[in-house]
Order: sequence, then structure tokens, then C-alpha cells
Amino acid sequence: MERGSCGNITTVKDGVVVSIEGDPARPSNRGTLCPRGKGAIMNMYNPYRIKAPMKRTNPEKGMDVDPG
Repeated sequence: MERGSCGNITTVKDGVVVSIEGDPARPSNRGTLCPRGKGAIMNMYNPYRIKAPMKRTNPEKGMDVDPG
């Protein structure tokens, strides 16, 4: 049995993802997708998504310390 991400079939039209479906040939998910997989299109084109690694600006570390 495979572990990790579920298989999907992604349809792209003119360089834009238009649909994501579960791959029925994958034994791990048998053609279904979890809610996270179904929402992948929204995450991909979200203008507020993080596109670069975040850097800590406050050198202090701790439970009650804001990383900055």
C-alpha cells in the first residue's frame, strides 16, 4: 500500500488548472479526494498564499515571544 499524498488527475486549460479529480487507478484513494485535495485549486491561485520561506525577525525564542 502506498503512503503519502493521494493520486489526482488535474485538468489544465490554457495554463490554468480548471479541475482536480481523484485518480480511480490509485489504490490509496480509489478515485476520491479529501477536502484538502478538492480545495487545492483555491490554494494555488490565492493571492495571499506564502510564496517564499518566512524568516524570523525576532532573535528571541519562546512560547510567549512573538517571532516577528
